[in-house]
Amino acid sequence: MPKEPLYVSIHIPKTGGSTLASILEARFGSRLQRTYDDHPEDPIVENPVCLHGHSVLDRFTGLITSYENCIWLTFLRDPLESAISMYHHTRKRSADSSEPHFDDKGLAEWLTHDQEFQWPNPPGYNHNRFTKWLKRGGRGVREFDFVGLTDRFNESVFLMYWQFQWSWIPFCPKNEGEYQMPNLEDRIIQGFRALNEDDYTRYREAADCLEQKKEAYGPTFKEGLSRFEESLTSKDQGSPSRTTVSV
Repeated sequence: MPKEPLYVSIHIPKTGGSTLASILEARFGSRLQRTYDDHPEDPIVENPVCLHGHSVLDRFTGLITSYENCIWLTFLRDPLESAISMYHHTRKRSADSSEPHFDDKGLAEWLTHDQEFQWPNPPGYNHNRFTKWLKRGGRGVREFDFVGLTDRFNESVFLMYWQFQWSWIPFCPKNEGEYQMPNLEDRIIQGFRALNEDDYTRYREAADCLEQKKEAYGPTFKEGLSRFEESLTSKDQGSPSRTTVSV
């Protein structure tokens, strides 16, 4: 078995994974293996030290099981925000003829349908999809080495760098959505929450884990995070002025 650890980064769609990929690429360079079903042209990397993408579990299970030491990481996001982002992403792909099976019945139906999810003709959002992704990896939130939150992205990345003892890597947002968050009726919000109870539980678990990492960092956390965010906008670093994450 290889002695060095293998980082296994599960990119759950619409959780800031494109921005995370840019960080991992800066960290691992040519030893980062990107793995996406819709990008079959991505080259196979010899002796990768990090796997990242949507299809990590589909394509590299054999490699993962050959490692004695795997470090698992992923990001989650507020379930409702992620579902709305997925809706707009799917609409855009449909307009580009990338999603010919998408039957757009409006955002409210997308969020609150109670039919079984089927592909390639989904009735709407894939409820509890975070939980389903994590189960495919055979581990819960607390069994991952690191789980960040997209809506606390800078804070999450800062803690990730600290936990793994990585130097601060400047980053800029990737794959940003171009839409405004809607004002939804309370019945729609409550209907969505009822259909995604498992994902809200996973989200709260991830938030609890972040709080534990903040406590482990110690009393200088706020000061450290402030310096980190300043470094992202520093002209000396050559990094971009925006530090928001992709949606």
